[in-house]
Amino acid sequence: MVRSVRQVGLFLGLLVALTGAGCGGGEETTITVGSETGAEAPVAPPTVEWPSTMLTGPGTGPALFLGPEDEAPAIGYVRPGVEVELAEQPVNGRALARIRGSIKVRAHVVTSRLGFRVQQRGKIGGTEVYVGPGDFVRYLGPSDQAGIARVEAMPRLTNEIFAPAFEGVYPMERLAVAEPPQDAERPTAGTPRRLPGGVEVALHASPGGPVVATLPPQNPGLLLEVVRDGAQWKGVRVGVGPYLVGYVSAALVDPGAAPAAESPAGDIPEMLRADADKPLVRVASGARVRSNDRTVAILEGEVLGRELGRFEDGTVDVFVANDQIGVRGVVPAASVTPVNP
Repeated sequence: MVRSVRQVGLFLGLLVALTGAGCGGGEETTITVGSETGAEAPVAPPTVEWPSTMLTGPGTGPALFLGPEDEAPAIGYVRPGVEVELAEQPVNGRALARIRGSIKVRAHVVTSRLGFRVQQRGKIGGTEVYVGPGDFVRYLGPSDQAGIARVEAMPRLTNEIFAPAFEGVYPMERLAVAEPPQDAERPTAGTPRRLPGGVEVALHASPGGPVVATLPPQNPGLLLEVVRDGAQWKGVRVGVGPYLVGYVSAALVDPGAAPAAESPAGDIPEMLRADADKPLVRVASGARVRSNDRTVAILEGEVLGRELGRFEDGTVDVFVANDQIGVRGVVPAASVTPVNP
């Protein structure tokens, strides 16, 4: 089976898609590098299969829709780490949900984006994926064992390169929406190393055993940690979490200094930066964002947006966003004020 790594970037704007280690056997996988990347209504409790409060994870494309139907229009994007309250059982891969904050939203969210933070380290059962506190796993539903959830984890080989998703099981008591406690045990520290640059490296389930994955060539090579150091074979944990675990026989190199982190560009939310040709506006607190004559969001404070058009009925087509969520719809023209360049 061939699986592809996806180069997943951050949001590009309103018109662009978002959007101790164990070692054991696993499915043979080849990894290659690719390019990707009403708000006031009461909320009824969902069915038992889907907890009432969940968290958004990574993904591409719109995450918010006006309805569950395939033809329902997309109305917005959600960044990872946003808490959502489910109102109904998922239908057609979407669930009616409420999102609170400065942009209060009631819309259908794509359920493939929903899951939990890991609270306690461990290996995803049935996979070669290891998770630590704070890592995100997608929720697939309960398993046939009490207290055990079916989950999907997507190893992050770097902050931008994701391995394919692996399905397995994990104790539900180790998953939550909240940030993990400060004293949560982290994966056992290993020795930082890099793979040799520019070459593919096979990751094995055991020394000389089945291939778990073929790690893609990078310059510099992918960062990993050696947790079991043998003469030829080294047990490694690859990535920044969730991790792939296995054994390599390649000659590893010193990682060198970590690259400096890029500083954010100004105070404009990231989802609004890509469309600089559209007028930047402020939309007043209390404004209702409507789509197809339905309120999909209420602004709980003044919010920045991009003006996309004006209509004769005195409304403005806008895309409003904060650091977590972006929604498109129409608002009263009186609530829109241009931002001076």
